[in-house]
Amino acid sequence: MTKLMQSLYDILNNSCGHLKAYDIHKICLEKGIKGSLSSVYRCLNLLVEEGYISRIRLGDGEDIFDKTITPHGHMICECCGKVKDIEVPNIQDHLGTLNDGKILSYDLKIKYICNDCIGGMGDDK
Repeated sequence: MTKLMQSLYDILNNSCGHLKAYDIHKICLEKGIKGSLSSVYRCLNLLVEEGYISRIRLGDGEDIFDKTITPHGHMICECCGKVKDIEVPNIQDHLGTLNDGKILSYDLKIKYICNDCIGGMGDDK
């Protein structure tokens, strides 16, 4: 693992949530870690390929990166973009009962409006 890859891995593992490549690059700059935004993207892609981190495709063309590599789902706020991990116990077993094969992986994304955004909606009226 290169020095930059290790730094990115450490940043993500010490974060409280999910980060976009741009946010990780910004943290690098703040910490004095050298690397262009394109290098950060390249290294993040390698960390995903090697199984150190996971990627969540949001569908708007931008990905976020997650330190949790075990299977889990995500709730994504449609207003502010906040991403929250969710655990659905035995989902792979349940999905396996719905077909005649073995579920190898899944990508559960639930779009919602978080309580912070719901509370802010009433302020405009």
